[in-house]
Amino acid sequence: MENVFLWLALLTLSLPPALDQWRAEIESAGGVPVYVAEVEFSADGGQMTLPDATPARPLFAQYLRQEDFVRQFVLMRGVLIHHQGPDGQAHLVLLNGARRPEWGAHRDALIAHEFGHAWLRAKGYPAPVFQPGPLACLAIHTGDIVQHVLIRREMEARGIDHLALWLASLEAATAGAAVLPDNEGMAKIRAGDPCLALRQTAEWADVRLGFAGSRPEIVESYEVEMRRLFPDLEPAVSAIAEAVRSRKVEDHQQHLDALRQVNALLRRLVDDLANPDSP
Repeated sequence: MENVFLWLALLTLSLPPALDQWRAEIESAGGVPVYVAEVEFSADGGQMTLPDATPARPLFAQYLRQEDFVRQFVLMRGVLIHHQGPDGQAHLVLLNGARRPEWGAHRDALIAHEFGHAWLRAKGYPAPVFQPGPLACLAIHTGDIVQHVLIRREMEARGIDHLALWLASLEAATAGAAVLPDNEGMAKIRAGDPCLALRQTAEWADVRLGFAGSRPEIVESYEVEMRRLFPDLEPAVSAIAEAVRSRKVEDHQQHLDALRQVNALLRRLVDDLANPDSP
């Protein structure tokens, strides 16, 4: 982004023993180092601060200079980048400090979630490749929908609470949606933002796949608002959730099959929204 000036500051991000242990397991299994950094933004959003203490800061920096990546990153709490290049490979966990009020009380859960993506990679699970361009978000949301199923299972097995952060996020999303007029979400999508459609579809599908009886009153309130704001997305949400549920995504081939079908359903959604009068 042309208006963003990247500079390096002194900041050390330490991890608790449980996350250090998981990071060591990921590095041992895949032979690829894992680095964590938090990016902070100035009040006007025009300046990013990257941790100087991170050994891999030149790798982080090259992504933060990519406009397509930054455009997606500012909308996330965190992201896992699997870096591959002439300088080697690395798992880069990048936390969005501008959204710290949303995740600060659950920092370890957020980092653990991103470690989950690296863990799947180390275990040999396939993942979509990020491609810059108008649909740079497609790979992110395709991977998230399928991979989150296994990440949630692994966090539970390790005794890492993932529900507190997720429920807080869900309540915030529901409260924000409640003040908007009917179909406001679809109006924004039709104004020319396909990534908004994919982001919202992925979030909605994630809720359907991840909440099995946990706080049904919160889930139902969220569903009501999503149907009101994004009615045209629900058929895709239902199809995607069913595509993932119908497969044993812990199996590598079925995991790949799920990724392919989810990707195809998301692409079809974008096409349908762009051409509403097509048969």
